[in-house]
Amino acid sequence: MIIYEKLRMEIARIFQQHGVFDFITKCYDILHLSSYQCALSDVEEMLRNRGVSIC
Repeated sequence: MIIYEKLRMEIARIFQQHGVFDFITKCYDILHLSSYQCALSDVEEMLRNRGVSIC
């Protein structure tokens, strides 16, 4: 499991800037059927593909 070193508010700002909340909203039907870890992995991969690190 990845440990996040950034503050929650900073993570929320990154999520807002890079469309993570929109991604979760659009993909909710699929994401909520997955485990928490699987959904988080999808978000991490999306951010990595955009050159963003939250670790």
